[in-house]
Amino acid sequence: MTPDPGGRPETGNVFVTGGRPLGGRVSVPGNKHGMVLGFAAAVALGAELTLDNAPRLTERRALGAAVTGLGGSVSGTGTRLRIDGRISGTELPPASTRAIHGSLYLLPAVLAQRGQVEFHGSGGDGLGRFEWGLARPLKHMLEVMESFGARWEWRDGLLRITASRLRPATVDILRWSDDDRRPAGPHVSGATKTALLMAAAAPGTSLIHNPHEKEAQHELASILRRFGVEVEQRDASWLVRGGTAGPSAEYGLMSDPAEVVTWTSFAAMTGSTLTLDCGETSRTHAALHRELRFLKLLGTEPEFGTESITVRPANGPYDGAELVAESTGISTDTTPLLAMLLLRATGSSTVEDRVWPGRFGYAEHLRRMGARMEVVGHRLLVAPSTLHPAREPLAPEDTRAAAVCLGAALAAPGDTLVGGLAHLDRGYQELVPRLVGLGARIERPAGSAG
Repeated sequence: MTPDPGGRPETGNVFVTGGRPLGGRVSVPGNKHGMVLGFAAAVALGAELTLDNAPRLTERRALGAAVTGLGGSVSGTGTRLRIDGRISGTELPPASTRAIHGSLYLLPAVLAQRGQVEFHGSGGDGLGRFEWGLARPLKHMLEVMESFGARWEWRDGLLRITASRLRPATVDILRWSDDDRRPAGPHVSGATKTALLMAAAAPGTSLIHNPHEKEAQHELASILRRFGVEVEQRDASWLVRGGTAGPSAEYGLMSDPAEVVTWTSFAAMTGSTLTLDCGETSRTHAALHRELRFLKLLGTEPEFGTESITVRPANGPYDGAELVAESTGISTDTTPLLAMLLLRATGSSTVEDRVWPGRFGYAEHLRRMGARMEVVGHRLLVAPSTLHPAREPLAPEDTRAAAVCLGAALAAPGDTLVGGLAHLDRGYQELVPRLVGLGARIERPAGSAG
């Protein structure tokens, strides 16, 4: 068995010389969120999962170390990954879990298999302050687990969850929604994923009413079906017959939708034409249909082939627009990249994030490059702007802000020093080397790490 190397992380700073068009082909790795849920499914079911198109990211390394630390095993080379979720431990290794947000989904997974789990906290991009001072909400996931028979206690920074036996449950995701008519807000995604994992492991029939339905939840449902778990869609509910999983399964992850939008925005900002190799593009198109409608307003229409997507600059001037991220709409992960394109509009625009209100950290970095952006209440106001190189180094503090900084630096003629590459590695596989392969001029300062 070959241990999974997980890829080499990005670190340090880079000088980006902007104002140069890119060109060529680039492969888009698999969906990060689907990979995270694949790890969780294998552990929850105590089974072996082989994933194809698995991206080499911080999540892969951290989750691999966590599963190995629990007594399971992870092996593979390249984009093929084998996860043996048959674990013997219950305490999640803090050195691994604190590196990423996705470690939260090992909570229901370990609980489902072992009946107990101890957890010291997760990491990843901080999006606010929530219960117990955490940078991401957690209590909604615990409340879902309670529905399936769990009990939990948070004491002195340690979370302990127990369940003598799991029972099937009926869960309505609207309980954690900001809207009493549809799934909305920051809790519905995690509540739905947790409910799916628990329902798959609990013997009997569970019902999940009003689930949050985006590509990650559908990938998890598809993975569970490959194991033999019955997940049936009935109008606005999912019926799950749990406790029926087989010992092994294989699944091919869809290409990462957020990365497709990233390359599309880079092409638009730099006046470039790029071909994105994505494998089965029909799943990508379905996941991005809302973003594609918005891009069309900006004069950008990616051309979908069977296994590749061609992205080009805008086909002419475009008006300002209203950009809204919400749970059932444009993704909060793609919104920062789309917001950057609004700088090229001929009129004023607004940006609002109804999932993570105030997720506008990228705006300050763009302002340092000449962007006319202002946060007013829960909205970001964007005026037409011409970017110039930043006079001081850019130090983004989250994954999408780091990608926005790279895109803006590629567009602005001159040299910009961009840091935060460690954040990039949570969402992108070797993004800087792939940009260099497309003609970008990106160099590391003398003596820098990496």
